[in-house]
Amino acid sequence: MREKFLEKNYPDNTIKQAISKAKAINRSELLKQEQTKVQNQTIPFVTNYNGKTKNISKILTNRKYILNRLPETMNLAKYKYTVAYSRNVILRNMLVKSDIKPKYGKIGSKPCGLNCYLCRRMIRTETLKSHANNYQLKMRDDISCTTNNFVYMIVCRICHLQYVLQTGNTLKERFRGHFQDVNTENKYKPISIHFTLPRHNKHDVTITGIGKTPTDVNIRLRTEEACISTLSTAEPWDLTKLLQGKEQ
Repeated sequence: MREKFLEKNYPDNTIKQAISKAKAINRSELLKQEQTKVQNQTIPFVTNYNGKTKNISKILTNRKYILNRLPETMNLAKYKYTVAYSRNVILRNMLVKSDIKPKYGKIGSKPCGLNCYLCRRMIRTETLKSHANNYQLKMRDDISCTTNNFVYMIVCRICHLQYVLQTGNTLKERFRGHFQDVNTENKYKPISIHFTLPRHNKHDVTITGIGKTPTDVNIRLRTEEACISTLSTAEPWDLTKLLQGKEQ
């Protein structure tokens, strides 16, 4: 071993001192110290913080004796346990930025510029404000009629209620389905029910893009739920019921 270090140009005196120091250490003491370290180990219980998790530390302390009941878990009773809270995932974390620099101009929601049937309904803006709680969301993506895999908001021109949705298709493809439901007065689709109410029609639809998401539908659905919660927008059926109540 000494020769290997000499080949790497380590000073001979330094090598001798290190070898002497290593030989002087009692190996049984090393093993003993390692064992003490394991016995005093603290195991963290990691979870996101919310109002329901504040009693976890007390439960871990008061119910630790349960671990001694089974041979499989008896070894775990010797450890100390502590609760560690990780930062909750917020809406900003769930919305992904598609590019370092947007390819088609400024970040925000806007028409695609091809004069399609949705362009006149797309709101051009870089921020979105909730009508319910005044929460203001700054957009981080370039979203237009041709965008896919994203979360968006429909606002009714008549009642000004806001409705958050998600889609993996482009906005053009998604709204062909929405407007087909309205044209056929589909009684099972919230958008159709809403925009076929008295003094409402499909021309009362305005659209604002919120943010792009990954292609995974489960992530899009969770992002949609987070947006609904953060912006305090109505659930699809709640929106319709609320508007029907105003019409009565």
